[in-house]
Amino acid sequence: TSTYGCAPTAPSLVTDSSMFWLDAADASTIVADANGGVSTWKSKSGDKRTATTQSASYKPIYKPYEYGRPCVDFGEIYMDKNQSVGVDMTYSAFSNIRTAFFVFKIAKAGFFLGGSNYNFHRGDVGKYALSSASKISKAWNGLDDVGDVTTAVLPDDSFQVVAVQMSVNSTSDRLCRDNRRNVGQRAGGRQLCEVILYSSILSDSDRETVTRYLMEKWAAYDNDRSGELHLNVASGKTLENSSVAFTGNMKVVKDGTGTYVASKSGQSYIGGTTVREGLLKCGLNGVNGGGYPLGATFGDVTISTNGANKGTLDTNAKYEFHIYNFVLDGGKLQNTGGDIGVNCPQLASVRLTADSEIAPSRTYGFIGDSYADAVLDLGGHTLTVNIGDSKYFWIFNTTIKNGFVDVKSGGWFQTGEQYALKEIVATNVDFRINAALKLNSAFSVRDYEALYNSNNSTINNDGTANLNVFGTFKPSAHNYFYGCTLQDGSTIDFTSRTNELGRVKTLNETSAFTRGKNKIDFAAGATVSIRLGDRRASSGGQLIAWSSKPENVTFKPAEGERRYCLVKKSDGLYLQSGFVLIVR
Repeated sequence: TSTYGCAPTAPSLVTDSSMFWLDAADASTIVADANGGVSTWKSKSGDKRTATTQSASYKPIYKPYEYGRPCVDFGEIYMDKNQSVGVDMTYSAFSNIRTAFFVFKIAKAGFFLGGSNYNFHRGDVGKYALSSASKISKAWNGLDDVGDVTTAVLPDDSFQVVAVQMSVNSTSDRLCRDNRRNVGQRAGGRQLCEVILYSSILSDSDRETVTRYLMEKWAAYDNDRSGELHLNVASGKTLENSSVAFTGNMKVVKDGTGTYVASKSGQSYIGGTTVREGLLKCGLNGVNGGGYPLGATFGDVTISTNGANKGTLDTNAKYEFHIYNFVLDGGKLQNTGGDIGVNCPQLASVRLTADSEIAPSRTYGFIGDSYADAVLDLGGHTLTVNIGDSKYFWIFNTTIKNGFVDVKSGGWFQTGEQYALKEIVATNVDFRINAALKLNSAFSVRDYEALYNSNNSTINNDGTANLNVFGTFKPSAHNYFYGCTLQDGSTIDFTSRTNELGRVKTLNETSAFTRGKNKIDFAAGATVSIRLGDRRASSGGQLIAWSSKPENVTFKPAEGERRYCLVKKSDGLYLQSGFVLIVR
């Protein structure tokens, strides 16, 4: 598995056997001024010779975190100087180079290394070697043999690991933009991360050992063909990818408690994305998940945990995430980037495999369309939702299945909008709501526990569609709730309603909400159970106060309750103890 960020230990083949080793990840080997201009870069192996910049006016730039990778940039402008004249860093010449490794994001043409001859020349058309001059006989990009080095083209748009084998003892005395400083853009190693030189031809196994070390260190490839690229970002660090394309069957795994920002558009890998810990943040604008930052359409995006460390995916106000299948395996999905109306981050397929969290501090939505519903499959688990103050959690044209939704806090939990008014069916789902319900389309649930305890004065209409309860309606001690319709076989649970005398507090059929649907209804012909639990009600005490007696509704004590009588009167439902009576 390829991993970036966890600083793998260099093998002895590198530390003890190489004759030259430049490593931009080791800041102690680089001397740079306040503007990043590099004057010296010291080898970590061999005789520890040093590469030295030849002009105080034209220096490469040390960048500790270029796309998450420290590098020495030979193409950046230094102090507004004209870099087209080229940049030299020279060292005491080697004349016996047989194997060389490079980690870089390279310009299209130029030398791998410079010197008094053209041993490492690549010409000006991007090939691995120029046949008329170069002594490069073989080359590998990662673990892959590139074939004929005089026809194979070296990619120039991403960081990569390249190994070359020389046909004869070869010469180099500089890292430069070209052998001659006045040739302009014919650059070798424009953004250079690491260079390792050997005086012998390495065996295939030794070459692969060094290559795997470099790929693991710099996250350039899936280096053991397992299909996983692990991005390990340390706490307090941010790794942003705006240029590296991930393709094929690769699966990208975010490790470490730091932040990975996915800013490269058009990602086409199909192995999926997993956030095991820390934060993965979308860094693009626009539709389709911000330009496909998490792989190809309909790929799986899994958000899980690593021990006590929870993985978090922040869609960051980028919308139309309906192109991905989200799997919440203990992690958290959030949106902190902003609100863009109905173009908020949109989800179409979310499945829970463990208790998980959605924390939309900004607006979020599950949005289906006229062709297919969005699906939230709880898998028997709990989804905790924390909605930002005065923000929305939208549910449009969505099927919700099998589990518990616990809305802990926030603005509005809304169903339906404009033409998206299809009923939300969740009859095997329990909801505990500590947010204002704004129902524009009918919402059918199993259990409904109302915890929200105030009006929200910033909205004119809190919705009027039916909230159908097929299981248990549990009002809290206050009298704020969205008015629900109790269906046949449902229950009203009074166990949270206690008055100042410790007895059951009367439930008013009309909520303290002043807008929207704020009145309890009963489905015609329904039988509704009453649960009092361990608390007592005074004989003759009023349980429910109503303005009009529901004639075609039956009330009875819930299963397992003590024996008492329920009496329907014109102004409400009353309790009398001593015997059981079903009131029709």
